[in-house]
Amino acid sequence: MKTSGIIFNIVLVALTVSLLCVWFYPSVEDFIAGNRMWNGVKDFTESFEAENLESIDELAAAPVGIAMVAIPYLEYAESHMDRMKEYLENGGTLLVMDDYGYGNTILEYLGVTPRFSGDTLLDPLFNYKNQYLPRVTDFAPAVTESGVDVILLNYATALTGLADADVLAWSSEASYLDSNANGSLDSFEAAGPHPVAAEIACRKGRLILVADPSIVINTM
Repeated sequence: MKTSGIIFNIVLVALTVSLLCVWFYPSVEDFIAGNRMWNGVKDFTESFEAENLESIDELAAAPVGIAMVAIPYLEYAESHMDRMKEYLENGGTLLVMDDYGYGNTILEYLGVTPRFSGDTLLDPLFNYKNQYLPRVTDFAPAVTESGVDVILLNYATALTGLADADVLAWSSEASYLDSNANGSLDSFEAAGPHPVAAEIACRKGRLILVADPSIVINTM
């Protein structure tokens, strides 16, 4: 299920940082940097020449030109979130990619209003093979102007609590959030479009949210 580099392009557009991209993650097998199998992120790490941190304390004190990528599938200690807050205070870029993990814990700690919905985003019309793999084609102008025209999601969720001006990408009008997990759109469920990527100012830095971490695994 290759996307011919499109996913990498959309992340680059969202970050717009210089040459160094720093990857920080809890030790979860699905996102191990050295894992070349379907659930690893070896391709992503190599494409961005990312540095893998054993501890958040290794994060540079001067974060200009550095992006920290967090996939919070394990709960962070308060000391870790304090370090994230300090990193943003110093002007860093934090990219949080989550769907059903602890992303909202980070957002609450940072005192921002957006949240990860936690309900599965399905699209029965615009998808790759089935509705659990939505195809996203609606982007903010800066993304479209970069040449990106489509990304594929994989059992993603959506973002809530955002101003329209902060959204980088939306799902289609045919999409919906399957809150009762029955695979069908019910009258009480929220139909699309739904935000799936966004960028907001946070302290002196930038906070970028993507509602699907699996877009960076090797299979995708």
